[in-house]
Amino acid sequence: MKRIVVGVDRNERSDCAIEAGVRLAERLGATLELVHAVALSQHGWLRTDAAKLAAANAGTLSQAWRHVSSHLQSAFPGAEVGGESLESLLQLLPGPPAKLLIDRVTDPSEDLILLGPHRRRGVVDFGGTARAILAGSPCPVWIQPEAPREIRRILVPIDLSEGSALPLNAGCRLARALGCRLTALHCYEAPHFAYGIFPEHSPPSPAYVLEELREASQGRLEDVLARHDWSGIEHEQLLVQGEPIEQILALQDRVDLVVMGTHGVTRLAAAVLGSVAYAVLRSSRVAVLVVRQDGEGWLVPSTPSTDES
Repeated sequence: MKRIVVGVDRNERSDCAIEAGVRLAERLGATLELVHAVALSQHGWLRTDAAKLAAANAGTLSQAWRHVSSHLQSAFPGAEVGGESLESLLQLLPGPPAKLLIDRVTDPSEDLILLGPHRRRGVVDFGGTARAILAGSPCPVWIQPEAPREIRRILVPIDLSEGSALPLNAGCRLARALGCRLTALHCYEAPHFAYGIFPEHSPPSPAYVLEELREASQGRLEDVLARHDWSGIEHEQLLVQGEPIEQILALQDRVDLVVMGTHGVTRLAAAVLGSVAYAVLRSSRVAVLVVRQDGEGWLVPSTPSTDES
C-alpha cells in the first residue's frame, strides 16, 4: 500500500478516517491525499471551461477551503505526513464525492480509499457515497467507524472459495508490513432437516453429521491456508460453527481490523440484497477493509518482497 486517499467531510464525521489515514501513512511509508468534494451550482456545471467553472464558483470554493482547512488545523494541530501539513495534503474538487474518490485511484494494487462512518438511512441502506464507492472502487476500501486502534490483530473471514485468496493476501500483506497477528476465520453452518417451511422448526442435525461437516471444513480450511506463505506473520486459524455475520461481529472486540472479501455488485444489489460484508460494515465497531473478489481487487502475491510496504 503506497497511496491512501481519504474522503473528508465538512465536519468532524471524517476525523476518525483522517486519523486512521495519518497513522497508516506513517506506519507504511505511504503518501496521503485528503479529498473534499464540493457541490457547485447547476449554472456552474453547465460551463465546459474549467477556468470559467472555477470563477463562477469562486466564493463557494473559497468558503469550503476556509472551513475544511480551519477544521483540520483545530482537530489535528501540528499533524504532518512526510513533512507536509494536512492542509497542504488537502484537495478540494468539484463533483460527486463517490466519483471523485474513485477517479483518484491510479493503481488498484497499491491504492486505498479510506472513509469515515456511514450515515444510516434505512434498514438495508449503507449510505449513498459509501455504497457507491464500495460498489465501484477498483481498489480496497477501508471503513473507519470509530476512533482508530493500533493495528495489532487482524481478522480475515474466508468462505473457502477461490476468491478467498484475495482478502487473505491483503490481510497477509498488512500483517507483514505492520508486524501484527492474523486470524483466518471460517464459519460453517449446520444443515437444516426441515419438515416445514421454517428452519427454526427443524430438528437439530445429528451429531455424526455435524462432526463430518466440521472435519470436512477443517480439511478445506487447512488446504486453503497451506497455499500461503506465512513467513514473518504470526497467525492462527479459527473454525467455528454458526452464522458468519454473528460470529464475525462476536469477535470484533478481540481484533483491530477485519479484512473481508466481497464480489463486485451493482448499487441496487448492494442496497437491496446486502451480503455478509455489508452486514458487518453496518454493525462493526472496528475498521473493516473490503477487498473485491471479482478479479479486479487487490490481487498481490503473499510471498514477501524487499520493496513491499
